[in-house]
Amino acid sequence: MSHFKKMILRGITSAWIGPVVLAIVYACLKNAGVVESVSVDELVRSVLTSVSMAFVAGGISYIYKIERLHIVLAVFIHMLVLYFDYLIFYLVNGYLPNGAIWIFTVIFVAGFLAIWVIIYMIIRHRIRRLNDRINM
Repeated sequence: MSHFKKMILRGITSAWIGPVVLAIVYACLKNAGVVESVSVDELVRSVLTSVSMAFVAGGISYIYKIERLHIVLAVFIHMLVLYFDYLIFYLVNGYLPNGAIWIFTVIFVAGFLAIWVIIYMIIRHRIRRLNDRINM
């Protein structure tokens, strides 16, 4: 199976997560007294965009399975695709005013880098433990 088909399959299997997260967000907003009701148009737009967002996020995660790509390039591609995926989702749904795009960008990049630094540190720690066991 081609890499593209595997990305599509991974995206399809992840797409159901979007509406579930959306339902949880709406439930929390209702319980907090922020949202009383949602129009049909807003609900349809929210569900379709959340399915699309989850599809893209799930599909692009396959990038790490492509062995020809250097890990740094794979991380960069993953970051760019997720950035535009989330940015478009937030703009279409009106969650992010146009003037706040730079704030979103800073928070997204900082969060993405923090996650990868943590992953790097965990992997480095595991490798050291394995090397110590081998050298005993």
